[in-house]
Amino acid sequence: MTAWKSLAARFAGEIGDLPLRQEALDYLKGIPSSQTVLVGCSGGADSIFLVLALLARLEDAGNRLQIVHFNHSLRGDASEEDEAFVSAFAREIGLPFHSSRAESPVPVDEHSLRALRYAWMSEVYKKVGAGALCLGHHADDLIESQLMALFSGSGPAGLAAPLPVKHFSGKQVRLRPLLALRRRQIEKLLRTVEAPWREDESNSDTAYTRNWIRHQLVPSLRTGFPQDIYAASAHTQTRMKESVEALDYVLDTFSLNFDDPLRIDLGPLAEQPRALVRRAIMSWWIRHHSERRLDTAILEGLLHAFCDGCQKASYSIGDHLVLAINSNWQLHLRPEQPELPRDWSGGANWSWSAGPLFLPDGSWLSAERVDWQNSPVPAYQQADPANEAYIAEWPSCIHVRQWEPGDRYQPLGAPGRRKLQDLFTDAKLRPEQKRTLPVLLNRQNEILWIPGFPPSEEARIQPHGNSALKLTYHRQ
Repeated sequence: MTAWKSLAARFAGEIGDLPLRQEALDYLKGIPSSQTVLVGCSGGADSIFLVLALLARLEDAGNRLQIVHFNHSLRGDASEEDEAFVSAFAREIGLPFHSSRAESPVPVDEHSLRALRYAWMSEVYKKVGAGALCLGHHADDLIESQLMALFSGSGPAGLAAPLPVKHFSGKQVRLRPLLALRRRQIEKLLRTVEAPWREDESNSDTAYTRNWIRHQLVPSLRTGFPQDIYAASAHTQTRMKESVEALDYVLDTFSLNFDDPLRIDLGPLAEQPRALVRRAIMSWWIRHHSERRLDTAILEGLLHAFCDGCQKASYSIGDHLVLAINSNWQLHLRPEQPELPRDWSGGANWSWSAGPLFLPDGSWLSAERVDWQNSPVPAYQQADPANEAYIAEWPSCIHVRQWEPGDRYQPLGAPGRRKLQDLFTDAKLRPEQKRTLPVLLNRQNEILWIPGFPPSEEARIQPHGNSALKLTYHRQ
């Protein structure tokens, strides 16, 4: 068994002035001491180093850090051993540990794996009220990411990633303090203090694009170029970041509304440079749909339609969704065809953080986290009761189905439980309305909400609460 606490003390004495990204450290220092800081840890050298570095550099880190580990279940026993290693590491070093695993079937492409991992980490972030999620990307990861972005046709934002400080919707922040360090520096210090780590054998499989870049392309570039390609990579990141900031500065003057996940009005950008329109579309897309990659050809097609006279254009993006631009300069996401079959009595499990759920009659459901900590009027007090509900529960998955005879729940403020049939009768709903109205339930099969009626009493927002899950029913 590794004596991690004594090893951490040795590490703190050895790390010295090894450079960590100052932007990330400054952000960490600004987080209130009462807030948790999550650290993604796979068990590899970079993430073990990151935990030890934060314990050494962050004040009161032992009471603030919590470790998160996602098991993709791709490597059989090796995946289980990785999770057991990180769990033991967290326990021995005295930090809370959160873990989850992929459900079968497991996706194997890099983008889907990353989206799955980050979606779960985002849920933990909300659950514990974290102030940041720290990740172990380093200088080698930076140059690999830039090359992948270059070959996929990315612009300045893609070439600037990954950033040391990155803000996401829902007030979530991801920090990468190790971007100034090379992989060899990280492993050298871990060996000096005799710290173990896990090796992922799949990292040597060049069938994965990133691994091919790491093991074949980057070594060739290091041999063929006389200058330090890692320093050049860091300079490129800085320049691309400055370019993105300049675009955002200009974009802010147009006061676009980026809040709706299903549409954005680009009218104010008519006759503006193509680069500005591209940045607006990508900013909206990343804010609401970062788990889904927007194909470069689709983006350029939309830009062509918009910048060359605002012709109508629509593109299928998979999962029965269409991204379209109309003659009114509006870009919108809509269903290609109903996601649920006409007879959807069995219902569907809706992972609301991944996007809206489209219903057979053309209506759809969306959900988002809402905070009102600094607002004089809590958001839930301004809800439209016909189409919106705010609930205190945060289920990762909501079951959506049609009404069934015998369904009952306790509406918010009601003295007891009532049958939905009676509520429908009181509201004078027609039979067709009853069949199409969605019923939303949690994992315990308890009703959370039915559009047009109050949310469940059991999901009531308490007086001291300052955030909730906002559910919206978009009628056809």
